[in-house]
Amino acid sequence: MLHNPFHAFTPVSAAATFAGALFVSYVALIAFVMSLATLSVGFTQSERSDEATVATLEAQYLSDLAMITNTNYVALGYAKPATTVFVPAAAATALR
Repeated sequence: MLHNPFHAFTPVSAAATFAGALFVSYVALIAFVMSLATLSVGFTQSERSDEATVATLEAQYLSDLAMITNTNYVALGYAKPATTVFVPAAAATALR
């Protein structure tokens, strides 16, 4: 007598198989969402780190700019130019 592989296929076994597939899909979906959440948190932290770096550089730039603006160049031995000459502006692009 030959063994029929579909003999044990009942509606209960079909429902159990479907429920098992749904459970595996649910676990995979949770893993995917958790991975996205981890990437999102990592991106947010790196963005805040970059913002802090930019703020530090901006503060240094403003400090340097204030020092340049407030420097008395005559007291340092520099003299004002005798004449001011204006030159025509260069072309907007190098290719013509």
